[in-house]
Amino acid sequence: MRRLPEDSIVTDLVPGSTSLYFFFGGIQGALGMPPYEFYRAAQVLNANRVFVRDLAQAWYQRGLSGVGSSLEDIDAHLLSIIRRVGAAKVRWVGNSMGGFAALLFCARIGQGSATAFAPQSFISASLRAAHGDTRWPEQIARLHANLTGSEIMDLKSYLAWMLILEAGCLGTFLALDLFLFFLFFEVVLVPMYFLIGGWGYGNRVYAAVHEGDAHQWAGVWDVESGKLLGKLIPKEWYFAYSWALSSDGMMLAVGTTDDRRGRARPTVGSA
Repeated sequence: MRRLPEDSIVTDLVPGSTSLYFFFGGIQGALGMPPYEFYRAAQVLNANRVFVRDLAQAWYQRGLSGVGSSLEDIDAHLLSIIRRVGAAKVRWVGNSMGGFAALLFCARIGQGSATAFAPQSFISASLRAAHGDTRWPEQIARLHANLTGSEIMDLKSYLAWMLILEAGCLGTFLALDLFLFFLFFEVVLVPMYFLIGGWGYGNRVYAAVHEGDAHQWAGVWDVESGKLLGKLIPKEWYFAYSWALSSDGMMLAVGTTDDRRGRARPTVGSA
């Protein structure tokens, strides 16, 4: 068993196992160090186990001692463990604040599934006030006193946008219809805008609206996509298309048929 500095993470690896469980600790209700939750219960698992606890009691928003000071540092460290053990099955488990973390990192890293017991889904001041949640006032006060704007305070909206993004990505790559491919490709842009603007770092709002690809998204969405859609769906044409693999890459062959005269007029473009 290997311990990291400050004892924020304990790893218990089983040679040859490709299953990996992350257990996240919750709020410490009494004096002393926050416990490693599920530590004893997890011993029955013949699988790799990683026990995580937030010594700062900040809902994992301030990183972990010995790992880093941000969510990105935690992401990188947990992902390195997944890669090191070659995990084929990943499970994220937590209770209360630990349940918040299990849902959060499962969504951020995008591997495995989460099991959360009585999880919190928000820690923002406005939602706590709206729902009359007055638990853990000291820990919440410390967290809210030093907000940077990059914290994920509401899992509901964050996970909702992530699910829409995932659905759009899946639809883009699974679409067998050119119009559906175009539709799902455009759907992806919407959650990306809100994820960058709401949970990005630095000058994220400006980046979401003006900079780089986000600036192109606005132009594509308003102008270029309209032009492309107009070309894809003329009034009197429908599309039959096929994919052909050539030596210089993937080619998209599109055949259009005039439904009034029954004559084919093929057009070809590279993808």
